[in-house]
Amino acid sequence: MRRSARISGGTTRKTRGLDAMLRRAAVAAAILRLVMSCTYKDLCYNHEEHSGKEAFSIKMDWSHLSEHPTGMTLMFFPQDGGAPVKHITNNVDSTALSLPVGTYNVLAFNQTVEEYESISFHDLDSWDDMYISIADGAEPGYSREPAELIVGTKAGFTVTQHMIDHPGADSVVLELKPHPVAVLTTVRVLISGIQYARGANGSISGMAKRFYLTRNCTGSETTSFALTGWTVARSNGNAAPEPGMISKSFVSFGLPGVHYTQEELEKWSTRADIDPEQNLLLSVNIPLVDMETTISADFNVSDRYSFPEHVFDMLVEVGSAPPGGGTPIDEDASHPVELPEVTEQGGGFNVTVEDWGEEVVYDVEIK
Repeated sequence: MRRSARISGGTTRKTRGLDAMLRRAAVAAAILRLVMSCTYKDLCYNHEEHSGKEAFSIKMDWSHLSEHPTGMTLMFFPQDGGAPVKHITNNVDSTALSLPVGTYNVLAFNQTVEEYESISFHDLDSWDDMYISIADGAEPGYSREPAELIVGTKAGFTVTQHMIDHPGADSVVLELKPHPVAVLTTVRVLISGIQYARGANGSISGMAKRFYLTRNCTGSETTSFALTGWTVARSNGNAAPEPGMISKSFVSFGLPGVHYTQEELEKWSTRADIDPEQNLLLSVNIPLVDMETTISADFNVSDRYSFPEHVFDMLVEVGSAPPGGGTPIDEDASHPVELPEVTEQGGGFNVTVEDWGEEVVYDVEIK
């Protein structure tokens, strides 16, 4: 009887503690729902009380992106101070929004911060100081190639009381055309005796590691990239030794300490006047078809880069075509790497080489 009375009518200390925990959990859940729904109250239109009050629209032009984005991030920085307001949406072409009266600096980019593994975002609460950096790669000492990120900015966008009181009346539209931050970099090295090459690998150091999103410039900090999977091109001529070329393309932030003008960002214009202090170093290893010899060459390519198409298309070239034009693997071109004649053992032109045999290193100078 005593046990029955305790179970049916009494409340033990353990039960009271459990009830308190459940009440606290319920309160916490309610607070979380409130925070999640109203953290960005001015940019929330999923509730009836917020719909139809959009003061302006943002229209995006993603033509600089290889694939249409599935989402975008918008950030509004009050010029008079205060925390930025962030809006994430799947309406990537045009979205209607509202903000409190004030003047804002606006940042937009494709996708969200969490979707980028090869890029790290820093100081996103500061309009002047925010930047991105390239994440480290799997191989120690080298960076990963950054994913495709394009950024649009607008300083001094003003939201007036009239826009808020008369939503849609004046059809205020903020148009943004985000620009790339990454540079497609192609490295080409001209070779004499290309028929003796089995493939190539190498590395390049001195590339920019940071890009400042609102300053439109790269930082002074540098990084290195491992270059594998080179393309080997032969002239298929009758010359002996046969001229040819090895090439590799990769994505980077380009050169350190470079500031892009607005015209360059909008029109993708080319430039030939970049002359900051650079220290670009290229290393190339070429295993030969005798399965024993590897030719290694180091080049300072600080003065051997150009932008043949636009500022986001960079060429680093060791060797040159003959005067008056011609392909870069012509017989008369300058070929700074000369491969010695060896006897072929096995297949040849195997770009993925696992066993190079004993390495024989030759010092090579740029001609």
